[in-house]
Amino acid sequence: MLPETYIESDIQYEIPYTKKIDFETDIEYEEQTEEALIEELREKATKYIEENKYPKVSYTTVSNINDNMEIGDTIQALHPLISIKTEVLEYEYDVISKKIKSLTFGNFSRDVKTKFNNIKESINKIGQTLSKQETVIQNQTSLINMLNKTGYVYIDENEILILDKLPKEVAKNVWRFGLGGIGFSSNGYEGPFETAITMDGQIDAKFITTGTMSVSRIEGLVDELEGIRSSIQLSMDGVTTEIRDTTKELEEKINTIRETVEGTQQTLSHKGGNNIFYYAKEFWDDRTDNGIANLEEYTDTEIQQKSIFGNGYIIKKGTSEQKQVVKNDSYTISFTYKKIIDLATGYVEINNTRYDLTSMEWQEQIITEKIDTNTIDFKIVSDTDNAFIIFDLMGNIGEEKQVWTQNPNETRTDTVTIGKGIEVNSSSKNTYARFDADGNRIFNKATGEVVTELTDKGVDTDKVAADVGQIGGILIQEIDGQTWISSLI
Repeated sequence: MLPETYIESDIQYEIPYTKKIDFETDIEYEEQTEEALIEELREKATKYIEENKYPKVSYTTVSNINDNMEIGDTIQALHPLISIKTEVLEYEYDVISKKIKSLTFGNFSRDVKTKFNNIKESINKIGQTLSKQETVIQNQTSLINMLNKTGYVYIDENEILILDKLPKEVAKNVWRFGLGGIGFSSNGYEGPFETAITMDGQIDAKFITTGTMSVSRIEGLVDELEGIRSSIQLSMDGVTTEIRDTTKELEEKINTIRETVEGTQQTLSHKGGNNIFYYAKEFWDDRTDNGIANLEEYTDTEIQQKSIFGNGYIIKKGTSEQKQVVKNDSYTISFTYKKIIDLATGYVEINNTRYDLTSMEWQEQIITEKIDTNTIDFKIVSDTDNAFIIFDLMGNIGEEKQVWTQNPNETRTDTVTIGKGIEVNSSSKNTYARFDADGNRIFNKATGEVVTELTDKGVDTDKVAADVGQIGGILIQEIDGQTWISSLI
């Protein structure tokens, strides 16, 4: 293990990704000191994280890019989760419109394509070899046609000779055919014979070119060719396996991305997003007719399963409103709701346009509005106590619904809300704490009353307890086993 435990990438994500990697050492055994091994491990880990800090992806996109794009050109891919430098791997060009119709770009090497290129290169080499063999055959044909018109044939009792001169004693180029074999010498009748086929089955030649030959008669060639065949088969099997593995790997990556996106949807509720609306109750302007709080947080098992954040609001009799200043454009507002009781009546109002809420089952409402007043006025109105439940209120620019996030100026977790102030809740206490610009307060959850407050004007609480110390102008001390309280004024 590295003494620093982790090597961190210069690229950081909202969710930290960690991985334990095992590396093999390249250091000789006698040189494997602890310092050398740690340094080697650090170098390999740094190289690994540099190569893997971006996910390996491939995009295919319809594009209106008019610039000339070439294989290997760099494209910065902006993804909802990451930003990656990629290279153009493929492109489709429309010769009529003279535009690039689609690009395929990514940051991984295509090993399968490389293997096919290697096979193609091998085939080209075989073609070149066959071409060379054809040239040799042509040269041999020309040589035989030319030289067979010259020379002398000499036959005696034991052999046949083909000579360039007579008598045989002065000949230089000699073919000898006899019981011992066939041989050619360029150094006279006595040889030596550089090219020969002898009666014991041996062939001796400086160069042999063959077109068709029974390879079973050539020692070792069968095994060699079988090895080549096996190698080619293994290569093809490897390509097939790699294609299969690559497909499986892509499926796994797609599933991983899908799981990551789904997980990100859940974690986005803990970060500021692009929602124009606020979640925290203090951002709502509540108006009620009967003094009952109009908007209250509501959580149950069903809400936890359906809501991205895990809770929502129960709407009682009255009106809750948020006004947000925005730029003029199209906006999509979405939320999920259902009525609690059938007789309940309620609706939402967006810039004076009313949308009734009538469903007794969970219903997703998606509304697109064209804004030309620089303001979105969103109201939730109920005419009945405990009228309905609403959650995941989302407002985003554009004509399509986006995944719910919180307002960029608001952060909320299960226990902490940061908006106009900081609010801290506890599931085990009947109180919650709130920190505002003018001071700190502790509230009773049931009644909403302030239990304790600490502001620039002083402290207001029901009870102050101290063993030893100073409270304002009162000093508490332990003297000879007794507690003394004295005034400092």
